[in-house]
Amino acid sequence: MPRKSNEKSRRPRICLPRYPAKYTSTVKPDGNNSLTLAPSGFPSVSYALKGWVEHSFEPPREGDPPHTVRLSLLNVNLTGTQRNELCTNAPNSVHISLATGTTPCGTLDLITGRACLTVPIELEYTELERDRHHVRKPAKGHLPSIIPLQSTLSVAISYDIKAGGFTTAATGNLRELPPFTNTSVPVAFLLACPCDSKSYCLEVCLSIKVATQINGTPILTTQEVEDLVKRINDIWDCDPPAQCCIRFTIDEILAPMKPAIPRSVIYKAPGFKDFYRVLKMNRSSKCYNVYFVSRMTGALGATGFGSDSGSIIRTQGRTQADSASTFSHEMGHAMGLAQGSTDEPDGVTGHSTKGDNVMGTLTGAARIKLNKKQCDKARSSSLAKKTDKECTPNPNET
Repeated sequence: MPRKSNEKSRRPRICLPRYPAKYTSTVKPDGNNSLTLAPSGFPSVSYALKGWVEHSFEPPREGDPPHTVRLSLLNVNLTGTQRNELCTNAPNSVHISLATGTTPCGTLDLITGRACLTVPIELEYTELERDRHHVRKPAKGHLPSIIPLQSTLSVAISYDIKAGGFTTAATGNLRELPPFTNTSVPVAFLLACPCDSKSYCLEVCLSIKVATQINGTPILTTQEVEDLVKRINDIWDCDPPAQCCIRFTIDEILAPMKPAIPRSVIYKAPGFKDFYRVLKMNRSSKCYNVYFVSRMTGALGATGFGSDSGSIIRTQGRTQADSASTFSHEMGHAMGLAQGSTDEPDGVTGHSTKGDNVMGTLTGAARIKLNKKQCDKARSSSLAKKTDKECTPNPNET
């Protein structure tokens, strides 16, 4: 009797034992993961990549080729650092994420372990703030932010049977690389990553500075600052309900005297000079900078972007709940949410039109809800660092 073929035995032991399933692939700066930019007329610049990629596998759909599954990219959060910082014809570091609102998908061949995808990305770096065409018109009462560069990559994926992970080669072009060059720049990625069938908690490290009274007493006690961070973690955190699986941690709480953080800030001074003057004070190079002041003319809270990124929160005449609502809202801005000038229902590119959403504009409302699109965007922020704690996002706004 002829032996029956066993399709299951032909299927390689790639990194998915079953599907549907979601996976996280950790990208380590180990020499296997790199980005190369090749500006015309200059030497190519290589970046060591680190971060992670979240993706999912689902059953094939009608019309898909046989012996395939659906592969979707859910989130890309990669930071590239120049291998040779002497190169001045390109940014020192870059951040790469999926283009906002996109979920690239294709089919993965279960026999060969190969797939091809078209992936729209966004690439951002602080030097973009020097090009006026890449500074976004802000919403009323907010500051300008950086508009990332856009590119579409052709991505070839090969799953490694023995390693239980994948290797990826991707190519594309940037139309320009301002302010370094206004000509097209070829882009190439190489990734080699293991797969893990888990989702993880992300952490955002905070360096908190507190203004002081005339007698040198901080306007907030350490306990009050810790309470504010706990309140925003109740919304974003990795513990139930774990809306976005993003936890804010305190690296330091400072009440510096020389120079002292001013108690009062004029937000709308010409060119926001007074605002950015504060953001330059006592800056941490490793954590996100947050400043609590007594008064801020023209705003309850505000977030600056670019090389002097940071948030300032006003506290005078406000309850802890009010300050926490503003604090949570500004952290959303810091992680890429609602930086545009037009309000919209999802609260991703502009402020949310829903009063109970964290990125809503009604300051008196209980702004406690986040949605999946907001969580996906925030989890792609360069501020968010992967931890070993397992966590599955569970946003409570549908």
